[in-house]
Amino acid sequence: MEELLAKIEAALANPEVSIEELQALLTEAQQMLLAAADGTQDVPADTVVAAAEKMQKLQGVIETKKAAQAVLNDIKTKAQKTVNQLPSPAIITTDDKARKQTKVFNSDRDALKSALYIAAAFKSDAAVRRLENEFGVKTLTSGNHASAGIFVPDEMDNEIIRLREQYGVARNFATIKNMTSETLTLLKAVSGNSAYFVNNGTEPTATDLVYRNLTLNARNLAVRTKYYANLSDDALISIADEITDWAARAIAIKEDQCFFNGDGTSTYGGMFGLTYVFRKLTEDNAGTWATDGDKDNCAGVALAAGATWASITDDNISSLMGKVADYPGADLGFHTTRQFYFEVLHNLALNAGGTTGTEVVNGVPRNVFYGYPVYFNNVMPKSSSNNQVCLLFGDTKLGAYMGDRRGITIETDKNIATQEHDVVVTSRFDINVHDYGNYNSTAASQTPGAFAALVTKNA
Repeated sequence: MEELLAKIEAALANPEVSIEELQALLTEAQQMLLAAADGTQDVPADTVVAAAEKMQKLQGVIETKKAAQAVLNDIKTKAQKTVNQLPSPAIITTDDKARKQTKVFNSDRDALKSALYIAAAFKSDAAVRRLENEFGVKTLTSGNHASAGIFVPDEMDNEIIRLREQYGVARNFATIKNMTSETLTLLKAVSGNSAYFVNNGTEPTATDLVYRNLTLNARNLAVRTKYYANLSDDALISIADEITDWAARAIAIKEDQCFFNGDGTSTYGGMFGLTYVFRKLTEDNAGTWATDGDKDNCAGVALAAGATWASITDDNISSLMGKVADYPGADLGFHTTRQFYFEVLHNLALNAGGTTGTEVVNGVPRNVFYGYPVYFNNVMPKSSSNNQVCLLFGDTKLGAYMGDRRGITIETDKNIATQEHDVVVTSRFDINVHDYGNYNSTAASQTPGAFAALVTKNA
């Protein structure tokens, strides 16, 4: 009994003790007193009196705690009813197209997070706090540049990549190689083994596989945007939209220009594109691009009948298609601008005869010529000129690599005096066009490549 009384005393002195614990002690004390009353246990009289007093205190504390708990439960119930009666906050989801503010991102939340990253890079304490509280972003120390550069958040990176592929076509028609360093060297097979008949006891002639090195060097492409907008909550989403959309457009356009038109100058980061490699091949072999006979020495060049688009014939197109290597599994197609397609290829098809009025009115479900798809880009020629590569045919993925060094990054700067914000979005890539045929004045010695070019004459 003395041990139980000590437990009761300790429980009464503990304000954190639960009602259940107090009730258990009270029950145990009641059982002991009943045992003392019927003689089952021998308990001194003064101990019985002390136990009865402790039980009264226990009972009082239990009743007090129960009353307090009832009041607390009543308060919680009333508070919950009040909360339930409040209007629901406006939550914008990806399916709420009518209310979504962003025109670029998948959701307003993604746009807001991206804009807060930019604002935080401008040393905005408010933006840093919102990133921490709303998105759980604890640090912006993952920068790769000394001048306040940070990696863009995944949401912004994904949108720029998506828009880049939407606005441009280069990445759809090159073989993409991920670069884990500044330079990537690839091996391309030039020639393989040969088979020979042999007599019994005669060793076969040995032949070696021949390779050549192809190199991709990461080039740094930057898009710089200046604006004077404040970084208030009202402007954040529109700022993220503008920076993301225009950066993606600019990067996509430049990649397409390098992929198709690159002439090796600094304008194109030193890259040579699909249309220029034939001119380079001609000039590397002491030829002149303005000399039709020199152009014709390229295995991958088909000359037009004249110097203008109007001179191009069906035979010229057939010649172009015959200038491509017969690679198993090649995904062949035409590459040009919409202007060339409708001024030349479409007209050739209509003038061939057999076209019904319904076909002229309704057109065809997709742009094709001679059964092969026609892919449009916005950087090849849009008007006629001499010595011009106006149409490509073949599988450019087999003939060109695009090296991708890393994801999108962003650098920021702010002029305190003018409140001018400066944002630089960067991407690193390279292009290596490697399989477009050889140069030889003897037609029988010409070896075609993965794609070929239709070129207008000099005159």
